[in-house]
Formats: sequence, C-alpha cells, structure tokens
Amino acid sequence: MKKFFSLLLVLLALFTVAACDNTSTEPTEPTVPTVPDEIDYDSQVTLNVALNYTSGGQLMSISYQKDAAYESFNGKTYTKGDLLPAWERIGEKLNVTFVDKATSSDNNTNAQFTRLQTEGFAGVDLVNGTGALIGPEGVNGNFVNIGAYLDHMPNLNAFLEANPSVKVSMTSADGGIYFTPYFDGFGELEQMFLARIDWIEDILDVATPTFDTTAAVVPTAYTRRQVTTPINVNVTVANSDGTTRTVNKAYTQNILDVLAGLTNPTGASVANAFRTHIQNTYGDQGYAKLSDVFAGTDAAYDTDELVALMYVVKSNPQYLTRQHAEPKTSVEVIFPRESSGNRIRNLFRGMEMFGLRGMFSRHEWIYFDQEGLIQDARHDQAFVDAVNDLSAMYADGLIVQNPEEGGTNWRSVLLGNSNGFMTYDYNATSTATSLINNGRNVDADLKFQAILPPVIDWLGNGEYFHFSEATRSVKNEAWGIPKHVEANETKLYRALKLVDELYDYSTDDSVGTIHLYGPQGWTDGTISYGTDTVYKLSDAAKAEMTALAGGNHINYLRQYVGATMPIGHIRSLGLEFQTLSEEGIIGIERLNTAVKAGVLKLAGLVDSDNPWYQLSPTFFPLTKAESDLITAAASFRTIYNDNALVTMVKYGFSGNGGSLTEEAYWNSFKMNNIDVYEAIYIKAYRDAYARSQE
Repeated sequence: MKKFFSLLLVLLALFTVAACDNTSTEPTEPTVPTVPDEIDYDSQVTLNVALNYTSGGQLMSISYQKDAAYESFNGKTYTKGDLLPAWERIGEKLNVTFVDKATSSDNNTNAQFTRLQTEGFAGVDLVNGTGALIGPEGVNGNFVNIGAYLDHMPNLNAFLEANPSVKVSMTSADGGIYFTPYFDGFGELEQMFLARIDWIEDILDVATPTFDTTAAVVPTAYTRRQVTTPINVNVTVANSDGTTRTVNKAYTQNILDVLAGLTNPTGASVANAFRTHIQNTYGDQGYAKLSDVFAGTDAAYDTDELVALMYVVKSNPQYLTRQHAEPKTSVEVIFPRESSGNRIRNLFRGMEMFGLRGMFSRHEWIYFDQEGLIQDARHDQAFVDAVNDLSAMYADGLIVQNPEEGGTNWRSVLLGNSNGFMTYDYNATSTATSLINNGRNVDADLKFQAILPPVIDWLGNGEYFHFSEATRSVKNEAWGIPKHVEANETKLYRALKLVDELYDYSTDDSVGTIHLYGPQGWTDGTISYGTDTVYKLSDAAKAEMTALAGGNHINYLRQYVGATMPIGHIRSLGLEFQTLSEEGIIGIERLNTAVKAGVLKLAGLVDSDNPWYQLSPTFFPLTKAESDLITAAASFRTIYNDNALVTMVKYGFSGNGGSLTEEAYWNSFKMNNIDVYEAIYIKAYRDAYARSQE
C-alpha cells in the first residue's frame, strides 16, 4: 500500500509539471480536409520553398549558393541564386515556379525552422526540418495533415502500405502525418564492421609467418565468454555465388581460454594457438582460405573468435607492419572515426557483437522482444554486462586509448598510417579512395573492407546466425507543408503532388529520379545493384563530380544539381555504390551477397512471425504530456549523452573515473524507490505504439 501511494505521489507531481501548460495526455484529432471535385494540376503555380541544409558553413538549397559561377555539362552557366538543374526540371514537369526562401543568415536547418516558427511560417509553402520538430507543430495546428490526402498521393500511399512501420514512425499523437522523411537508403545496412583484410590474411593464410617474439597481450581484464563450450552447431553461410552451405562449428575449448592459459605468451604463441583453433574448427569446411572464416561471404566466426583475433593483432605489431619503412612496435585494434562523442557512440553500436538488440535503434535504445513488447536495452542486465565487457577490452588495450582527446580523426590517422585494424561505421566514407591511397603509401597491400558481423545465438535457441539492427530506415530529416497553404486549393494540391512524386522512381524522368540523380543527362541507362536495378550515373556527371567536388557525390549533387536533398525521399545506395572505391565495392558486395542468400538477416526485413525481428520506429506518437513526463522522470537517459559515453568505455559501471556503480545505475531508474522506467518511461512508449496500431 505504501508503494502504491508513493507511486501515486510521484505521478501526481510529474503530471502537475506536465500539465502546467494545460496539455492533455490524450491526443487530439487532426483536421479532416475538404476535397475538390476536380484538382487543377495544369495552371502555373508558385511555391515558396524554405529548404536549408548547411554543412561546413555551406548553405545548400534549391538554388545555387556558391559565389563562383559554373558551367554545367548541360550547356548552362549557373550563378548564385539560379535554380539548380533538378529543381528546374521538376518545376517544368509540375508546372511550378519555385522561389527559394532559404537564407545563409540561418546557420542551419533548426535555426531556419525556429525563425519561421516565430513568424507563423508566413510566406513559405514547404519547409524542411526534422520529424521531431514538424510533428508537434502539426499537432498544434501549424502544418497540413498529409495523411488526410493520401488518396491523392499514390506513390507515398503505396510506399506506406508496403512499409507499415514507416507509417508508424511518421504518425503523430493525434493520428496525423505532418511530414515526409528522408531515407538515406532503405532496407539496406547503414553501418557495419570494417577491418584490415590483409592483416587477417597475414595471420591465417601465410604459410610460414614470422610472428612477433615479444610479450603478447592476452585476455586479462576481459574475462567473460559469449560462447559456452563445448559447442557443436551448424551455421548456414553464403557461398560467393549466392548459394548456401552448412558449416559445422564444433570445439571443446574456448579460444579465449586457450590464449589466457598460455605460459609466458608471445605474439607468436598466441597467433599459432589461434591458427590451430581456426584450422581445427574450419579447415575442412569448404573455405578457399582460412581468412574467409572472417572475411568471406561465408564467414562463420563467433564473437569470442573475433575478440581472440583482436588479441592476436595487438600482439603482433611488427609482423603486421613489416612492409612499412620502419615496422611499428604497436598498433591499434578498435577505433572510432573521430574523438567527438557522437562518433564514440559507434563503439556502443558495435556492441551488437555481444548479441544485444537496441544498439542501433532508430529511437532511444528501443527494440521489440520476442513477445512483441517494447523494451529499452539500457534496462537489461545483458547491456550492463556488455558495457563492462567493452570497458574490459579498453583496459586490455583493444580499444584506442583516450579516444576523446585532441580532436583526433582516428580513421584518417590510423588508416593513413596503416596501423589501425577495425572500426564500426559507414562503408562509403570509411573506404574513401583518399583514405585507402594514403594507407597504401605506407603499406601497398592495405585492404580495408566491410565484413559480416559474427554469428550469434541471438534468440537463445542454439541457432547461430548473422544479424544486424543497423538497417537504413526513417531519418530525422524531413519536410512539411505549413497549414496556411490549405487556404489555396490549387497551391495545396500542387505541393502535395511534389511531396508525393519525390517517391516515384519509375522512369529516368520521374520527379523522384530527377531529385535523386539529376535530370536526364545525369543518368545513362541502368545497372544492377544487389537485388535491384538502379539508374546509372552518366560519365558526364561523374566527370563533373570529380572536377567540381573532388569526387564527393553528395556535395556535388546537393551543391551543383540540387539533388538528393535531406527531404522526403529515398536515396538508393545504388547511387552511392557507383562512387565507391574498389575496397568499398568489394565490402558491400560481400554483405549484399549474404543478405540476398538470406544468411545475413536485417531488422525489419525478415519474413517471420517473431516480432523480435521488427525495426523500432524512428518516431513514436507521444503526447506532449508523455514527453514531458519522460523528460522529468527518466533521468537515466542523461547518462547516455554523447560526451558522457567515453566514461563508460573507459570505466564501465565500476564507480571509477566518474562512472556509476552498477547499484547506482539501477537506482537511476527509480524515483522515491518507484521504478519510473516501468511506470512512466517504457509505459509511454508502449501506449504510444499501441495507439499507432489502432
């Protein structure tokens, strides 16, 4: 009874805070529009577009924003303020005169949105922002409910019907849809493990390697094992031709225990013990070479074997850098892209290797369990254990030390010096030609490519398989139509048509294709990409991209063409694929082969009745009161601010170095001894999701 009244008092206090602005916990109903008998798509209409995407101090909008004019291969010279080629052609197709309302005086997207918000969005007919900004403004009556017009938006409607989880992510608390989001690819892997393939080959394929004779680094702080021995399971893997075969994973002693038990271990002794384990386990399993156990389409390594490989790498710096002008006495194993907190976050995303869901969640750290119930990984004991494991790996030197210091771009430094082994990040940027070439100036044999994740007993039923939650889906970036546009019927339906047709890629002159690649002339036929057929970027466009943007396809398309802007559309990675380095292509084709064969399962793309395979929505239709309650009560979320993450990497939940003890961490979920995680935080998300399914 005392606990009940304590909970009542806590909730009463929090509801008082949330209700101070008279906000109800119940969602309101969106306005139902009046639909005309005939829609005018033929007359010329002016649309004022406030599309501000600023990166590196450079504004990108629907018009050319650089001071120096440029002559495009289409024969036209563009000067500052001229409508860019993609928007010229879209305007011609839709009978729209576009007026650019973006200004460099707004430092970024959010600054523009805030300014327009104070002005009631007067004078603009389309504006970009984030779903988190536009959705609540829609509920407040300031944006058009696009969901009410889906009968007149065939492309968007078909996409949402085929992808109901996306629709959930776009739906606000009142049931309205007030924005269309940007998809930086869809249904493909966004981030992944990338590793030095040549080092794996050096360790496992060289007939008579000259491993280091100096003292080795062996599992010391890191004591947990992911695989219980003895193990004897079958793993389905993908052959290079896309067929599958079965690999039997059977061994009686965990390789980490083997390494930890070596007497006076050296680089050579740990490497040879590792080679023996891999040979005995996989040597007669159909592999072209042993390194393919890690680096092939038919990879079958588990988490403990991956960690063991890391100790071998750390223990053999001179052997692995023997081709350098001066071999190194140390190398780095795991490294983030940069020292900033949002990049260090990828070390946590890489904790998928410990068999955790929610590490790459689209919202908070949320995932669906096998009962279909929404959970947050941070409330799982397995997550706490994994953070401590990450810290133990740091203590053993497997993670670059003090990664937050010095403003360092670790990827540039460690690939450029050819002395870094592994990261978890984007394929395209991590395998950029400049990075690879810099590394090859030091070691001509450098190979840095994406690899499959380890096989894990994800469901706890003894079935080991590759899986990742890092599936591309709804991004935060979006755009919407201010409410006042509904007063002009012709303008409204023309804006809706534009929003809709950005999802049409049926021809090379469809609005969606124009916005993705550029007008006709920027494409030249089609190519195969994975299981899809995509438009081929023309040679003229590629040459111009190199000349104007140094080969950076995103900068070129956004700054000089007006294409693939972060507004409602789907950017196919088939476009990115055409600009990848050789290393980038090899890696992504390795992953695509495994996905196509069905052995690499991606969240949201698995045909299964098990709700565990679902992808978390990017947005949940929380009411303002629910959001306020979460902010007031769920203080545990502040522990995961970007700048605080490195403390957990270094110290885990030890209580040292400013970190929390496990006891203090679990207490952070409570207020007055009440579990606010269950009573407020996760309840709000479960309720919001339930509403979205009604």
